[in-house]
Amino acid sequence: MGLRSGAYDASREVSLMVFHDGATYLKADGFYRAQNVLDNLTYRGDIPIMIGAFIDPGVNVAEGRSICQEEYDSLGDKYSKVIMEELLPAIYKDYKISRDPDRHRIAGWSSGAIAAFTVAWERPDQFHKVLTGIGTFVDLKGGHVYPEKVLASEKKPIRIFMVDGRNDNRGTNAQGEHDPNRDWFLQNVRLMEALTKKGYDVNYS
Repeated sequence: MGLRSGAYDASREVSLMVFHDGATYLKADGFYRAQNVLDNLTYRGDIPIMIGAFIDPGVNVAEGRSICQEEYDSLGDKYSKVIMEELLPAIYKDYKISRDPDRHRIAGWSSGAIAAFTVAWERPDQFHKVLTGIGTFVDLKGGHVYPEKVLASEKKPIRIFMVDGRNDNRGTNAQGEHDPNRDWFLQNVRLMEALTKKGYDVNYS
C-alpha cells in the first residue's frame, strides 16, 4: 500500500481517495503521475486535502501469480471486506481521516474499475464517490449483470464518473463472433443507462 499525504495536517480531518492498481499511478515517468496531479490540485484549492491510498491486488505466493481477477472482478462483498477490515483500519490508525462517506472516494481502471464500483455498491455507508475507467463490467466473473442489479435494487447514495470508448474490447472471438457479455463498451453503456434510469448522479465520458 502506498500513501500520499500532500498538505496533510494532523490537527484536522481530511478526505480519502483509494486507487486500485496503485503502483501504476505512482510511476514518476508514468501516464498518470497521480502524486503530482493530487498535489497540484490540492495546492490550487480545486480538491480538498486528502490521503491517497494506492493499493495493488494480492499475490498467490505459492504459485507466484496475481489474484487480481479473483479479487477485483468478482461480485459480492468478499473484496469489500478487505477494504473495510484491513485497509481502512490501517489508514485510520496513522491518519486523521473523516468517517463521512461523502469524503471517501474509490477509483480504478479496467478490473480496478469494477472493483471500485463493487466496493461502493456493497458498502455505500463508506464510499459515496466512484471513478471508473474502461470498467470490466463484463462476464469475467459475472460483472455483466450489474445493470439488472442496479434496476432491481433500491437506489444507493453513490455518485459515479465513468470513462470508456468505442475502441475498447468489443467482445469478438477468434471466429469473428460477437459476445455481448464480453463487450466492454456495450456493458459500460448498459451500466450507465441503468444508473441513469434509476436516478443516479452519473457523469459518463
